[in-house]
Order: sequence, then C-alpha cells, then structure tokens
Amino acid sequence: LCRATGNLVGLAQAMNDLGIEAERCGDIETAVARYRDSLALMIEVDEKVYIAHPLASMASLLFAEGQVELATRLFGTVAFAHEANRTFPWNTERERDERIASLARTALGEVRSDVEFAAGRRLTVTEAARQALTAADQIQAAAPGDDRGRLANDSVC
Repeated sequence: LCRATGNLVGLAQAMNDLGIEAERCGDIETAVARYRDSLALMIEVDEKVYIAHPLASMASLLFAEGQVELATRLFGTVAFAHEANRTFPWNTERERDERIASLARTALGEVRSDVEFAAGRRLTVTEAARQALTAADQIQAAAPGDDRGRLANDSVC
C-alpha cells in the first residue's frame, strides 16, 4: 500500500519493522538488507525525524556484528535526533537500545563510550545514515547472498 500510494516514509518504516523482526529471528542477512533499504529511502526523501528509528536498528545490528564504536556513535546521533525533534523510541526499540548501549559501554569502557556517543551527537542524521549504509554494504559484501536493494514483502519467522 505504501509503495502504491507513493508513501516512501511509510515504506521506509515498514522496511525497518521487517528488519527488526528479521533480526529478532536471527536472520541477519535480511535484517541488514531491510535496514539498508529503510535508511536509503529516508535519505532519498530527506526525512530527518523518523530516520532515527532505522539508525537505532542499524546500531543494534552493528553492535552484534562487532562494530561497537560505530554502533555507539549511531546511538549518539539517535539520542540527539530524538531530543531535537521531541520524539522517542518505540517501546521495543527503547528496550533493545538500552540493552545494547549498556553492553557497548561495558565493551568500550566508560571514557571511550562517552567519546563515541558524543561524536555521534555531532553528526547529522544524514551523515550518520551514510556511515551506517557503508557498514551495511560491508556486511552484505561479506554475506553469502547479496540482498542489496531488494524491496520485497518479506515474511520472517
């Protein structure tokens, strides 16, 4: 429906939701593809508010992939975006993000975590999204199947 009506923000949100579900089910390849699709659409339409959601999703996935510093920077950008736009993460995102941020803080140490988080707060959402897309491309290049750019009606676990 979003695609048929030209609602690209709605489509991007749906892609993020599909990614969250895929990640929850352990399908990292699909999750990274959906998050990538979501971020690319958000950049295409110059969305500055809802882009925080797929950025947080990519941060979660990047943490799981061992890219702790980038994940922490993205969480910094997401926090700043929510504050600036007076928005908030959805409940499922908040729980995930708090858990991952705590694990990242432990992995990096307090000082390094603070430095990365502060660096993320200085990035624009578009700059952070471009960094996340580069990381997504690297993850997809290392994956056995290339799902880049496919906007499909996925079903997950």
